[in-house]
Amino acid sequence: MAKNQLNSQKKKLIKSLPPLDKILRATISKYYLTCGKPACHCHKDKKKHGPYYYLSAKEESKTRMFLIPEGFLNEVKRGVSYYNQLWEIIYKLCKLNRQILWKKKGISGGAK
Repeated sequence: MAKNQLNSQKKKLIKSLPPLDKILRATISKYYLTCGKPACHCHKDKKKHGPYYYLSAKEESKTRMFLIPEGFLNEVKRGVSYYNQLWEIIYKLCKLNRQILWKKKGISGGAK
């Protein structure tokens, strides 16, 4: 592939970056829980309370869990999705940057 085409792809990828101010590096987990009331249906019927959604994120070398407030789940899912999109684009940009560098230096194998 020609250097101009590679640069064009690179610009297109950069324009497709997700909104960086909304990314969340985390995972989302869904839980059904039993409460502390022994007479509650969650103990008798085995029908637990929930679902409750938690965001799991690493902070200062520790994984922390945060309850996602009702009504925020879609926004949190979007933020996690943006983070994953960001990394996909970064990997593609790195490959393009290598190919461009190899072409610039005349090294064979730059188009792979």
